[in-house]
Amino acid sequence: MKRVIFVPTATNSNKYVELMRKAIVQANYELSENNSFLDVLRSDIVHLNWFEGIPAGGTLKKRISYIKKMCALMTLKLLGKEIIFTLHNKMPHECEEARYSTNLMNWLITESNSIVVHCQESYSVLNKISNDIPNEKIYYVPHPNYIGVYKDKIKYEKYKKKENELLILFMGAVRPYKNVEIIIHAANQLKNYSDINFLICGKCSSEEYRLSLMSMIQGANITTDLRFINDEEIPSLMALADASVLPYNTNSALNSGAAYLAFSYEKTVVSTDIGTVKDLDSNDFLYSYQYSENEEEHVNALVAAIMRMYVERSDNNSHIAWQGKQLFEEMTIHNSLDLVAEKIRNVYK
Repeated sequence: MKRVIFVPTATNSNKYVELMRKAIVQANYELSENNSFLDVLRSDIVHLNWFEGIPAGGTLKKRISYIKKMCALMTLKLLGKEIIFTLHNKMPHECEEARYSTNLMNWLITESNSIVVHCQESYSVLNKISNDIPNEKIYYVPHPNYIGVYKDKIKYEKYKKKENELLILFMGAVRPYKNVEIIIHAANQLKNYSDINFLICGKCSSEEYRLSLMSMIQGANITTDLRFINDEEIPSLMALADASVLPYNTNSALNSGAAYLAFSYEKTVVSTDIGTVKDLDSNDFLYSYQYSENEEEHVNALVAAIMRMYVERSDNNSHIAWQGKQLFEEMTIHNSLDLVAEKIRNVYK
């Protein structure tokens, strides 16, 4: 039985790692629990996620982080470990030192034994980075769904939904790359629609950023709950919403765990045209849009997508609930943990 190191071991803000680790065990591989150096020495496979990211800080701190990571990769190579790299994004989010992250990503793409991707658009992204990547090195593994992952133990009570309102939810870490500003500007344009409301939930990356976002709000149609959302609140919070909004930057974003979370709770999404969205069997089930580099055009494109949803809901009150059910069905068929485990076997064979 092959021994696997899966990096990182865990993350408090995302169940993805936990689900992938479950799939590896289900695929009958021996998985290290704590990724100690001794475990690395004993391992056959080292599977890396988001390893290309360089933490914020001064120039020296970033340079040291880069050198440490390159040394770790070289050591794995010298030890003869099979290196697997999952491509999550076109480029790391919030990267202050692009050259370090770019160098790490390029090394991982060219020198790893295999590359895991979660959407079909990843193939074209990889081809733009290097024309020399053989197709047999790239493995598609579906992103796991979140059906039944969160326990419904704490009722979300920060928002009381009104009858017949369209409630659009953003939930997750509130960070600049998530484009929460775009949501607020779009909501400001729609402030005269008393039956369209926005709920923004999640912990801000800094107090300065929180104050900046709050200063942008112009109307009563935006409710904020800028704190860490307990896992056990998520089911009742998702039940409140009619749709999730995901105005991600398409220069960096490929996949969206938040989209899979929404689909897992029978919710449609309003989203930029990222890889996750493009992979769905039908775009009739959600509201995707494209935008230029201009922020104003992005806001206008998001408003137009929301208004499409609003009009369709006005014509048929159950339409977006039906869309959510179709997306949920896609999750059960194409993104089950059983299927993830099956595809993992192909990668680790």
